[in-house]
Amino acid sequence: MSYSNSKDFFYILVEGEPESPEVPFLVNIIDRIFDNNNIPFPSIVTEVGGSSSFKSFAKFCYRESETHLTIPVIALSDNDYRTSLDKVQSHNSNLIKNKQPKIVYWKRHEWENYLLDETSLIADLINQLPSQTSVKKGKSSKNQNLTVSKEEIDTALLNYFQNQKQLKNEFWECLKFNLSRQIKKYPSIEKPDNFEGQTLSEIGNWFLEKSRKTEDVFKLRNISPNLFQTIMKEFDWEPLINSTSIVSFEHAKKYFRGKEAFDCLYEFIQKKVKLHNLSKQELKKDILQKLMISTPSSIYSDLENLLLTELNISLLNQD
Repeated sequence: MSYSNSKDFFYILVEGEPESPEVPFLVNIIDRIFDNNNIPFPSIVTEVGGSSSFKSFAKFCYRESETHLTIPVIALSDNDYRTSLDKVQSHNSNLIKNKQPKIVYWKRHEWENYLLDETSLIADLINQLPSQTSVKKGKSSKNQNLTVSKEEIDTALLNYFQNQKQLKNEFWECLKFNLSRQIKKYPSIEKPDNFEGQTLSEIGNWFLEKSRKTEDVFKLRNISPNLFQTIMKEFDWEPLINSTSIVSFEHAKKYFRGKEAFDCLYEFIQKKVKLHNLSKQELKKDILQKLMISTPSSIYSDLENLLLTELNISLLNQD
């Protein structure tokens, strides 16, 4: 199907740079989602760098396409450690009037989390690589056992997620993210001394003190006095920290930081198989290329649900 009128375009903004491995993948599957669901306008996926650029890019999109006279520009964002209160947005009509993007969030922490579902595919990719050779004094000898299994990768990831120090660091990143969303301070918010050894009560008191502090701090908005309790409840931190063994693989690979978990996965494979000629970015690219041609993956299903939900709401509101 061809479109001659650029005023028909439906813009979707995504985080990332042109060379980011996920950008061509997202362009491909969003096109497929639109085609498979007979959505009556063509999509244009535009990478904008970071989410802070969504608003400025959205103004351009509203100006370029008449489609967005009735449907807001969509911006696809990392979920990160946002609380539900941090995701509240204006009604679509107000977003359109003010030329603001409608931000939809991945159902997982970030797009890399979906790669953690694909450990079987990853093992197959690694095991299909040409055998590594070592050359010494003109003689080549094939290294042995240069393979990795899905089960080994899953075990390495679960050990990473259930590590007490790593889990407490994950908790810290969650607190820092939410506190940084509320205030702007230079230098950045520093982890309190002996954070790993502090009780949750002590950490809660520190968090409340930081949220009230005004010295060298520019407050962006009023901070809810219950923000710490909201974080603890929505992310279920207390039982996880008190007993790391209850951290499930399914929970962690969805809601903990995916980029760092993928780094762990890559480092494990690197030690096991010695990927001298395959960088981390290249491995991500190879996984995404496989997912383009495979049966619908979790990333496809979640993105389809997000987009169709928003489009259905918008189209219904036109009637």
